[in-house]
Amino acid sequence: MGWSRRIIGGMCMAMIWLSAVGCSEPTDGPGKITVDYLRALQQRSAQDVFTLLDPSDRKRVAELHRNLVSIRKFAAAHYSKKERQAIWRKVGVEDFKEGSDPQVLFGQLMAAAGTKKPLSTFQRWGTRIRSVEQATTSATVRTWGNDTIMLREVAGDWVVRLDDVDRKRLDDLAVDATRILEQLKATIRQLENQHRYGGSTTGS
Repeated sequence: MGWSRRIIGGMCMAMIWLSAVGCSEPTDGPGKITVDYLRALQQRSAQDVFTLLDPSDRKRVAELHRNLVSIRKFAAAHYSKKERQAIWRKVGVEDFKEGSDPQVLFGQLMAAAGTKKPLSTFQRWGTRIRSVEQATTSATVRTWGNDTIMLREVAGDWVVRLDDVDRKRLDDLAVDATRILEQLKATIRQLENQHRYGGSTTGS
């Protein structure tokens, strides 16, 4: 299944467009970080968006990236181009770039969401911040368009958290990548044993 069918749910929310800067925008705290986050999404700046994410969410992307690098390594050494293309279709990230890093992977994820048409004036107004509910180390920011952004404080800085649905989708991708990587390793070991001992390999 292609990545575009499994795109992180938050990317749909993330593609909203921020209206022009106004005097009512927050200038500090979780509200300010939310404004920065929405602006980065509008500008499709993967670097800025990735930097504003919760470290645990960046770790999820990093773990997925490590598995994809390993899959590329094993596939390149043992499979034809056609076979590698089939493997990447199973992985779900067909356009994974060689030499990328987690941030680049995240950018590919954002790009896969596609470009939405610019919002109308009324719709842009709906992306403006309506309320900021702040606790000791967590905050919930809501826009007039009823989008909800969750944040938490980490080492004195506010960061944006992916919601539970988004995290599960990332985790599911990582699980699939891990499963495919282990299958590749097992197949390669089987082929190496067959070559080493000149025997036959049958079964699954």
